[in-house]
Amino acid sequence: MREMSVIALAVLIAACSDSGVGKKGVAANGGTLVVSATQDPGSLFPPFVETATEKQITEQIYDYLADVGPSLDTRNENDFRRELAEDWRWSSDSLSLAFHLNPRARWHDGRSVTADDVRFTFELNRNPAAASRYLSSLDDIDSVTVAD
Repeated sequence: MREMSVIALAVLIAACSDSGVGKKGVAANGGTLVVSATQDPGSLFPPFVETATEKQITEQIYDYLADVGPSLDTRNENDFRRELAEDWRWSSDSLSLAFHLNPRARWHDGRSVTADDVRFTFELNRNPAAASRYLSSLDDIDSVTVAD
């Protein structure tokens, strides 16, 4: 029994090796990650996403302006992960929020992501005809305008 415990411990220690870690303890880039899903997605068009599988896949395809960071603290905007937005600033009355898009943000064909793209996406998700799953979560947003 003791031998089995030692063997199990050795396997666990080997599994925890740093073979994927490069210089100074930083993870090496590259490689392939395979994620298994329990079903085929019915839709990969975000307004029509209904299942967890569809959501998991579309969140790998489409970026948000910003997303809640690993701390899951929505009270501290510094904890948010910047995605399409490089930065943002609140107006002095805290009634509007200006997002500054990352100039490196690109579509799959290499074209730049623009503020018009963000406005279009908002309007699409606010359109009752699309019956977007995001419709109710956008109720508190009055409008999206393009400044430049």
